[in-house]
Amino acid sequence: MSTESFRETAAALFKARFPFLAVRTWEEDRAVEELASVARDERLIRTPRRVSAWSMTSGMTDLGGGAKSDAKTALKALEIVEKADDPSLFILKDLHVFFGQHRPPEATQVIRKIRDLVPVLKRSPQPKNVVLVSPTATLPHELEKDVTILDFDLPGEEEIRSVLREMIDVNRASGRIVIDLQPEDEKRLTTAALGLTLQEAENAFARAMVEDGRLDVSDVDVILEEKRQVIKKTQILEFMQSDVSFDEVGGLQNLKRWLRMSRPPWNFVAAILGELSQTGVAATSGAKSGEAVIAGSRTTSRSTARASLARSR
Repeated sequence: MSTESFRETAAALFKARFPFLAVRTWEEDRAVEELASVARDERLIRTPRRVSAWSMTSGMTDLGGGAKSDAKTALKALEIVEKADDPSLFILKDLHVFFGQHRPPEATQVIRKIRDLVPVLKRSPQPKNVVLVSPTATLPHELEKDVTILDFDLPGEEEIRSVLREMIDVNRASGRIVIDLQPEDEKRLTTAALGLTLQEAENAFARAMVEDGRLDVSDVDVILEEKRQVIKKTQILEFMQSDVSFDEVGGLQNLKRWLRMSRPPWNFVAAILGELSQTGVAATSGAKSGEAVIAGSRTTSRSTARASLARSR
C-alpha cells in the first residue's frame, strides 16, 4: 500500500467511525505524521480531529500544541479517550505489550477497557478514533473483531529519493562531500535503498558519504551492506553478494531472455520486508541449481545480491 493509499484508507475508516485501528510499523514518527495529517485534512475527512499521542513514558500529548496530561498508564489513557468531547484522534503507542503471550498483570483490564470503549466511541456525539501504533500487530483473541489492522508500508521510491536529494543538496552546499552522480546514478542508489525505513536509508547514505568523502554510484555496495545488517537481525534470512553472470548459467533460456527484457530492479530485500517490486522472481531450489544461481546472477556489469533462507542452526 502506497502512502497515498494509506491516507485514503485511513480517511475512509475515520469517516466511517471505526473505533480502533492498529498500524504495524517500525517507523513510528512517520506513521504518526501521516495519521495526524489525515485527521486534520478537512478535504479528506470533513470533520477535522484534534490529534493526541500517548506513550507510557510521555503520557498524553496534544500534537497541536495544547495541554499535556501526565497519564502514563494505559488505563488512564483510555479514560482520557472516553471523556474527550471534541472530534479527536488518539494515537496510542506500544499497547502490544498488553496483547502478547507474556502479558503484564494489568493487561486484562486494558483489554476489557478497550472492549468497553467500542460501543462508546461508535455512539459518541463527536467522532473519535483510536489508532494503536506498534512494531507488531499482535492482537489478543478478545479484540480480533474490534480492532481493524491498517497496513503501513515501507517508504517508496519517491520518498527515498527525496531523502537522498535533501542530503545531496545539504552536503553539496557545504562543500564537505564530493557529489559525483548522474540522474541514473541517483535512481540506482534510490532503488538499492528500497526495503529500508527512511531512517535506515538516511543512515546508509550518510555512511556512504563519510567513508571516502564522496557519493557516487559505487556506493550502491554500501547500501547493500546496510541491507545485510537488516537481514542479519531477522536470523531467518541470509544476504549474499554474487558476481555470477548469466553466461555462466546453463539452460533457463526463456527466464534469462525475460530478465534481460524486463530488467527488474532486484529489490529482494524490499520484497522480504513487504515492498514487492512489480517485476521480480522468487525461486526455490537446491543450493547449486540453475534457479539458485540465476537468482544471484547479474545482467549488467554491476553485481547484484540475493537473499536466501538461512540454514537452521
